[in-house]
Amino acid sequence: MNKNFKYRLITSLLCFIIFTCSLGAFTTVSSGRVYAEKDKKEMNNEKAREQAPSIESLSGIVMNIDTGTIIYEKDAYKKHYPASITKVMTALIAIEKGDMNSTVTLSDAAVDNTPRDSSNIALSYGEKLTLKNALYGMLLSSANEAAYAIAEHIGGSLPAFCDMMNSKAAELGCKNTHFVNASGLHDKDHYTCAYDMALIGCAAYKLTDFRAISSTLTYTIPPTNLNTERVLWHGDDMLFSSSEYYNQYVTCGKTGYTDEANGTLITFAEKDGQRLVCVVMDVVPSSKTFTDTTKLLDFCFNNYHYIKPLEHFSFSKLENDSSVLQNYYSSLPHQLPNLSTDTDYSLYVRTYINTDNIDRNIVLFSAADSEIVGRIELSFEGEKLGEVDIINNDFISPVPSELTTEDTSSSKGGFKFHFYYVIIFVIIVVLVLIFVEIHMIQKRERQRKRIHSYPYKKASGTNKKKNAEGTASQDEQTHKKKTHSKSTHANKTHSKTGTSGERIDHLAANSSHVNKTHSKSAATGERIDHLAANSSHVNKTHSKSSTASERIDHLAAIHTHGDSIYGDHKKKKTHSDHAQNDHTKVKRSKTAAINHSETAPAGEQNEAKESAPKNVLGSIYSDFDNF
Repeated sequence: MNKNFKYRLITSLLCFIIFTCSLGAFTTVSSGRVYAEKDKKEMNNEKAREQAPSIESLSGIVMNIDTGTIIYEKDAYKKHYPASITKVMTALIAIEKGDMNSTVTLSDAAVDNTPRDSSNIALSYGEKLTLKNALYGMLLSSANEAAYAIAEHIGGSLPAFCDMMNSKAAELGCKNTHFVNASGLHDKDHYTCAYDMALIGCAAYKLTDFRAISSTLTYTIPPTNLNTERVLWHGDDMLFSSSEYYNQYVTCGKTGYTDEANGTLITFAEKDGQRLVCVVMDVVPSSKTFTDTTKLLDFCFNNYHYIKPLEHFSFSKLENDSSVLQNYYSSLPHQLPNLSTDTDYSLYVRTYINTDNIDRNIVLFSAADSEIVGRIELSFEGEKLGEVDIINNDFISPVPSELTTEDTSSSKGGFKFHFYYVIIFVIIVVLVLIFVEIHMIQKRERQRKRIHSYPYKKASGTNKKKNAEGTASQDEQTHKKKTHSKSTHANKTHSKTGTSGERIDHLAANSSHVNKTHSKSAATGERIDHLAANSSHVNKTHSKSSTASERIDHLAAIHTHGDSIYGDHKKKKTHSDHAQNDHTKVKRSKTAAINHSETAPAGEQNEAKESAPKNVLGSIYSDFDNF
């Protein structure tokens, strides 16, 4: 057993040694393979980060047509003369504004202003062709007279078309461009830059007609009204497989050259979904525009690609994995809202950048006042490449804060001051002032009317109530006026009477008539009673007197008695309304007497003025004095 035990022990040791050696060898081989793969990745990474090639053109740029990303640029914003690549802008406006089947007619200016030694297809005066055929002649054979005719056809005149070109350049965002013609013939005021031409090229390449025409290698213009058919060939050598400058990824382009501009070229190319525009300017000889373009296109196609950094991104996965979201929503009593983002978002980046090594930084806003609640920032090695919005699909638009504040303050019974309250208060004050002013004006107007209605100043002490009998009707006043006029006329008549007896008889008759008139007025009071008594006494005395001397004595007694009565009566009626009425009557009687005297002869007028009575009794006394 001891011998067998030894054999077993030796066999076990040998097996252990063999197993250990085998494991070490496998580990060594595996480690070598890992390091080899790492070295290979580093080599590829270094190759992927190779620098862009140098070009001989003084200015150049490569831009992604779909994203506008600048992949390469060399003095791209420096001003240069474009030469015939100007025709890309001419074609852009013509295709957008014109009808491809419309007829273009060559004007004398189009032919005369095209130098004989410049590019042309020998179009003649008055020759007609469609806009489509004119564009083929301009883009393939770079015909300058065709560009001039297109400009006149679209803009009405060359200057007007140039204005359209400059407006379009500004619309596209060009920074250093100014056009004065449609062909690119040299002019010191006709210039652009590589960046601006790339923008113009991107806009033109998106037009189907432009791509179709400018990518055609050969085209035949059918016979026109003046010439036979014309066969055209494209002037870009990069399109022909037989050319040494051929590039299989180039789809179309436009060449340019003048002594001042040197060689210029704009090229469009596509590969693996990438669509690029390349512009090179100011290089001699012009053939180097092809070589510079090839270098730039190869570099961009080999070192850039599209990636979708959020293609497999999910917020539901981040809800459990992301500490950022966990911290943000830990204090909220609900689950993560229904968030989403654009998972088809793509970046055009260098080939050494991929979805695995790109950094994603989620930024959530502290206050969400719209459906956009945050953004995802994409970067590589600290360089920001782009960002995408985070959308809350459960977002409900809140009530405006102003309305909420007003509703809250009103519900609490509070008052919130607004500036328009001051405006309302000022308006109310102005309206009140206007109302008061109108009222004052109306009041003054009423007072003015009262003054016009009552021109005579009332006697003092008129606070007593007017006697109803004192306000006699207009008819009674008129009658009294006429009676007083007759009395005055009677006095004048008696002054001319030849005999004293006749004058006395006439005076007695007038006195009786006056007494009768005064007896009809109820407002005369005691005065009328005394006058009636006097009148009766006069009549009786007149009937008893037989001689003139007796009559005179009687009249003198009456005169004395009347004065005493009149004086007593005047004292009693100083503060009564009858004094005012008597005064008015006397005034009117005097006026009537004066009017009557104006119609009489001059002698009678003087007598009338001297004998105008002051009242009814005064007329009687005047006649007595004249007698």
